[in-house]
Amino acid sequence: MTRGFTYLASVLILIACESPKLPADQRPKEREAWQFEREKDNSGKIPENIREREHSFAANLPTYETAARNAQNVKAIGPFNVGGRTRAFAMDINDENVYLAGGVSGSLWRSENEGLSWDQVGSKDEVYTVSSILQDPRPGKTDTWYYGTGEGEGNSASRGFSAIHHGNGMFKSEDGGVNWSPLVATQSNTLHQFDDWDFVWRLGIDKSNTTQDEIYAAIAGNIMRSDNGGGSRTSVLGSSGSTFSNMGFTDVVVTDDGVVYAALSSGISDRGIWRSADGINWTKISDVSFPFPYNRMILALAPSNQNVLYVLMDSPGNGAPADPLEIGSARTSLMKYTYSSGDGTGSGGNWVNRSNNLPSTSNSYTTMDLQGGYNMALR
Repeated sequence: MTRGFTYLASVLILIACESPKLPADQRPKEREAWQFEREKDNSGKIPENIREREHSFAANLPTYETAARNAQNVKAIGPFNVGGRTRAFAMDINDENVYLAGGVSGSLWRSENEGLSWDQVGSKDEVYTVSSILQDPRPGKTDTWYYGTGEGEGNSASRGFSAIHHGNGMFKSEDGGVNWSPLVATQSNTLHQFDDWDFVWRLGIDKSNTTQDEIYAAIAGNIMRSDNGGGSRTSVLGSSGSTFSNMGFTDVVVTDDGVVYAALSSGISDRGIWRSADGINWTKISDVSFPFPYNRMILALAPSNQNVLYVLMDSPGNGAPADPLEIGSARTSLMKYTYSSGDGTGSGGNWVNRSNNLPSTSNSYTTMDLQGGYNMALR
């Protein structure tokens, strides 16, 4: 009996170890690309007057009141914890009772009572995915706000977290986040086509510049800079031409004295971590000790010393195991950089790998699982 049980257990272990990975045509992102190619218009163009036809169709749908009159008496019993994925959040430095929150599938919302009630702000005709919110912290400028749109990592409402949400550049408010206008220089208005401004990963501002509104946008494959509050913009790092399969993860942070750090994923030609004293001229500071490859990376400055930069990254094959029950090379890395002198390269900066400090246990619920970059935060 013991010998038979041992043989059966061995067979089961071998079967589990040899379970094949999903073929390419069954993976969520590959299927999303296939579905897009299958359903797009054969002409390669948007049908004529499609926007007007959509509005006409929507205008003739039953209203809530008419639908309610024809409905049966139904009482909702839950669940109610379905607010969606909040991708961006900010508290007004003028008034700690005022919150702004942006959702992947729910646009921008504003509260004036510490979150007890919320109002949707911005355009009611177009609901955009909000990925980043930024308030201008400079004296006399604090009523100016910006938000970026687009999310390449999807949300929990999409099967397998695989459906991306295209955005359309940036929006700006000059009345404390109540009314918003599009920044035309950042918008392509081609929501049916992929372009760099479809995904604004993060926004930053140089608070030390008192004569210009110096804004940075980490978008798909690029770091963009504007010195007039988004009225115009210039690509200062990276390159255009990200594709559906390689959306070009980027990130940006700015120190209080105007030093800019940027992160570009390994699929971009200018990959790595970069430093700039003026936002125009850049020096690559990541060295050979840096984990490779790396997908999404996020940056954070140490509040106590802004010469210290932390980098959290989705780094397949390197770092702490993301999930002990996961078959594959999912890993998470944490790097610490300390600037000391010059342009920050060589002896002017020091990298330390802190990945061993990340949670990594036999329990899949207590490890640092980024889910491919879906859930990442660093402060």
